[in-house]
Amino acid sequence: MSHFTFTKHLIVFSLLVTKLAFAQTPATTPAAAIAPSPSPSPASQSETIYKKPLWFDVVNNGVKVSGPSIVYDLQSSYGKSLQWGPLLLKEDFFSINLTSRQKLDAEGSKMAFYNQEDMVLFFDWPREIIPFGLLEVTDSKGNTIWSKNLQQAELDGWHEKILQVKDQLRKQGKKEEDIENNSLLKKTYAFFRSKSEPGPDLKIDENYKFCLKNTEGESTARICTPFYAMKTVGTQIEMQIQQVADNEEPTQGKKKSKKKKINEKDPGIAQVKFQDATQPLAGKITADNEKPNKFFAQLKSGASIEFTTVAPVLKIYDMALTDDKNPDLSQLVAENPAPVFLKSEVLSNKDPLDPTNKLWKAEYKVSQNKVFLPGKAGAFFQYDIAVEYLPQNKLRPYVSEKNLSATYSQNDSLKYLQDGKTEPEKWETVNPEKAKWNRSYLMVKDDKREHKAYLDIYRGYAGEASLRLTGLTSGSSTAVMTEFHVGYWFNSIAGWDQYYLSRQRWGVSAKYMNLLSDIEADKEDGTSQKVKINSTIVDLKYRFSPGLWERDESWGAVLSYENLNYSDYKVPKLGYGIFWARSMPKFFDDIFNLVPIFRYPKWVDLDIVKYSTAMDSKYTLGDDYSINFHGKILWTPRFYGEAGFGAKKYYFLQKETEQGATLNTFYGTLGLGINF
Repeated sequence: MSHFTFTKHLIVFSLLVTKLAFAQTPATTPAAAIAPSPSPSPASQSETIYKKPLWFDVVNNGVKVSGPSIVYDLQSSYGKSLQWGPLLLKEDFFSINLTSRQKLDAEGSKMAFYNQEDMVLFFDWPREIIPFGLLEVTDSKGNTIWSKNLQQAELDGWHEKILQVKDQLRKQGKKEEDIENNSLLKKTYAFFRSKSEPGPDLKIDENYKFCLKNTEGESTARICTPFYAMKTVGTQIEMQIQQVADNEEPTQGKKKSKKKKINEKDPGIAQVKFQDATQPLAGKITADNEKPNKFFAQLKSGASIEFTTVAPVLKIYDMALTDDKNPDLSQLVAENPAPVFLKSEVLSNKDPLDPTNKLWKAEYKVSQNKVFLPGKAGAFFQYDIAVEYLPQNKLRPYVSEKNLSATYSQNDSLKYLQDGKTEPEKWETVNPEKAKWNRSYLMVKDDKREHKAYLDIYRGYAGEASLRLTGLTSGSSTAVMTEFHVGYWFNSIAGWDQYYLSRQRWGVSAKYMNLLSDIEADKEDGTSQKVKINSTIVDLKYRFSPGLWERDESWGAVLSYENLNYSDYKVPKLGYGIFWARSMPKFFDDIFNLVPIFRYPKWVDLDIVKYSTAMDSKYTLGDDYSINFHGKILWTPRFYGEAGFGAKKYYFLQKETEQGATLNTFYGTLGLGINF
C-alpha cells in the first residue's frame, strides 16, 4: 500500500513538472551573449536554435585601449575658448537669456499658461558636461542672491512645455521649419518669473555670475558663466556678458574705469589646474580611475569648468566589423556608464546580482579612435582606441539560446555553429574557479589571422550546509530546536543536458530537526500532553526555469518526504508543494542596507508544502502543512548567515486506536552556513 502511494505521488509530481516546465519560456542569463545583432545568425536547419552570439576578445588582440585622460586646449584661442574633446566651449557655452512675455508673443510663442508680466530666464549648457544640479546666482562680491535645484524632473517639465508650445504654433499656422528654428525653444531650461516664484532680483547694470553644480556622493561638477549684466537696449532688457580687458575683472554698477585696449593674444585670467597644480594652457592629462581627479579650467572671459571625480574604467567586451565593404563601421560593446557623444543602447547587466555592472552597445566608427565616458556627477574622460585589425561579424560563432552563461560544473560541453556551416560542432568550456566568471575561448580564422571568440561563464556553488537554532511557539508553550540542513543542485542528470528535464533543474535537500525540550501539544481526545519531537525531511526540487541557486530567480515544484518521530509515534509522510527563490527585492534590500553590517548580497526563498499522504498505512493525515520563509546574507561568496520564520502544523491519526495529535507551531530561525 505504501509503495503504491509513493509511486502514485511520484507520477503526479513528474507530470506536473513536465507540464509546467514546457510551459516556461527559456531564460537567458546575460553575459557574453547579449550580443551584437547586425549580422544574421547562421542560416541552417538549426538557425532557430543557434542564435546566441559569442563575443570577440579584441583588447590586446588587434585593439589597444589607453586612458582615461583629459585632453584640452585653451592655448590656440589665447584663452577665448576651450577645446575639450569634441566640444568647443566659447565664453557663452553656459548662456543666459532674458526676455519678456511680450517679446515671446511677438515671436509667435503663445504660452497661455503664464501671465503677461512674466519675465523669462533661459539657460543653456552642454549636458554632456553636467546633466543637472543646483543653479546659483551670485553678485560681484560673491554673495548668493538666488538658487534653484534643477533636477531631471524640472528639465522634463520644461521640455513638455516645449511640446505644448510647438503644438500651439502649428495650430496658428506657423511653418514647421520656423518652429524648429526657434532658438528659445532649444534652450536646456527656462525659468518663468511669477508672483509665487519671483526668481533672482536682478538690477540694471549690476554684474552677476550664474553657476550650476551637481553632486553625486564625493563627486562634483560645476560650470560658471562670465559676469553677466542686465542692459537696456532700446525698449528691451537683455543679459550681456561683461568683457574683460587684460587681467581686470569687469567694473561694477556706474563706476567706470579708464578703458584699456584688449590684447587678443593675451590669455588674461585664463588658466588650467589639475590636482590644484597649474598646468599648461593645452595638454593631455592622465586621469586616475581609483582616486579623485580635480580639474579646473577658466576662460579669458571668466567662464569656468571644474570637477572632482574618479574616472570610470572602460572595459570592452566585444568589437567587430559590421560591414564587409566598409572597414570603418563596427559595433562596440562595453561596460560602465553609457558614453557621451555616442548614441548607445543599454543592455542587461552581465551579473544579475551586480547592479553597478552596466553594459552598453553602440555603432562605432573605427576612425573615431576614441570614446568618452562621463564621471558620476558630470564632466567626461577620453579613452583612446587604436585599432590594428578587427574580426568580421560573419566569423562570429553562435550557440544555442538555451545555453546559460552560468554553471555548477568545472567542465561544460556546448555546441556552436558558424555562418556558412550546416552542422554544429562540439566545444568544451573550462570553468576552474567557483564564485567567479571563467572565460573560455574558441578560436576562429579568417584569411589572415585567428580571432578569439569567447563565452564568460559564472560558476556557482552547487552545495550548501548550515546549522540553525530555532525558537518554537505553540499557544502558550515555547521550545528550542536545533537543525542541520544540507542541499545540493545538479548541473545536469548524469551528463544529460536536456533543457526542460535536466539542465540546472533538479536539486535535493535534507534537514534534521530535534526539539531540545518538550512542548505542549493537543491530543485527538481534547486533552494535551508534553511531547518530544524530531524529524528528518528530504526534498526533491524542480526549477521551472534553469539557473543557479543564489543567483537566478525561479519558481519550482517540491516533492517532500518527512519521517516524523512525535512522542511514541513514528509517522512517515509524503507531500508536495511549490517554492520561489530570488535575490532580495530592491525595496527591502535598501532598507536592510541602512545598517552597514547588512550591506552584502542577500537571497530569499519561500517553501509551501502540503503533506497529504502517510507512507505507513496505519496512519492518516489531516491538515498537515509547512510554510517557510528563509533568507541568506552572503558575507563572502562561501560563508553566509541566515534567518527565517514560518508555520508548521502536525495533524495525524492512528487508524486502529483513533489516537493522534494536532500541533500548530510558529517559529523563527537563525543560523550560519557554508557553500561548497
